[in-house]
Amino acid sequence: MATIRINWYYWQMSVAFNAIEEVATLFKDSKALLKQTTLERISKAIAESKYHDQEQLYVDESTQVEHTFEVVYPNTHAYSAISMTYATAEYWLEHLTRAVQQERSLAANSKDFSGDAVHRVVKFAKVFGLQPVPEALVSHLTETEQLRHCIMHATGRVSDSRDRKNLENMVSRNIGITIDETGRLQFTIDAAIAIVDKTGKGVADLFKLWDFGPSLPSKP
Repeated sequence: MATIRINWYYWQMSVAFNAIEEVATLFKDSKALLKQTTLERISKAIAESKYHDQEQLYVDESTQVEHTFEVVYPNTHAYSAISMTYATAEYWLEHLTRAVQQERSLAANSKDFSGDAVHRVVKFAKVFGLQPVPEALVSHLTETEQLRHCIMHATGRVSDSRDRKNLENMVSRNIGITIDETGRLQFTIDAAIAIVDKTGKGVADLFKLWDFGPSLPSKP
């Protein structure tokens, strides 16, 4: 009987990123139906009411619904997805270095170095002679970290972020990130999904670059 060998680190990491992306995609795909259902419910409630100007009330309510489904909900999902994506990347990068440390009997893992998550991994690779972390991944994770920090520590307000100039540069690239009238980061749901996807693929590529996936380590 054949034995299937699975890299449990790689598999669990992939599942984690896929879950974040799938939730955001589910919202994107169901948004139109949810909005239509909400509008129908409002229309029925207004028709059954005794409000003197039902037409204007419906216009007011539908305008609010449009803003909620096209701006508020997508941005809320985006904030959550980006924050979770960075936390997931941070966890699995450290987990990868711990696994490599154990497998190759190294003296340290990334947690033993100073700096942010991605640059600790960069130092870990350099000290122990591993393939360098690709510059594209370092750049992407640094930007994702800056977005996450702005969301978590400045409630998304760019002017209050220590990375204001870098965030403004991201906005200028027209990748679905803008700054709204209150000065806060605004994302399309597609922009958030793209960040999740690029991060997951980048971390997966590092597993492979260090010859740590998809077949090592393994369980019978």
